[in-house]
Amino acid sequence: DELRSKIKWGKEVFIYDLRPYEQFDNGHLRTAISMPNKELIGRIGEIPREKEVVLYCQNFSCEEAGEAVMILDTAKYKNFRVLFGGVEEWVNEGNKLIK
Repeated sequence: DELRSKIKWGKEVFIYDLRPYEQFDNGHLRTAISMPNKELIGRIGEIPREKEVVLYCQNFSCEEAGEAVMILDTAKYKNFRVLFGGVEEWVNEGNKLIK
């Protein structure tokens, strides 16, 4: 609910989609930036340290989210979290994706 509200009201939250580009192109959260997990280390400088960051992938069993958490934690990022359940849970809760 908190994330949905921030997206709806344009609050500053940076959302990164860890899925492959093809999945991102098929639908993603509004304002999300595509950053496939395999590119995360090389693009980590694009992720703001001073802002709230939300990461997500496809579903509950997504290994990418766990890997991303380890990468960000190792890089000393503090203000990040994972959208539990990813895209599947987001849609199951009645939220829309954009293309």
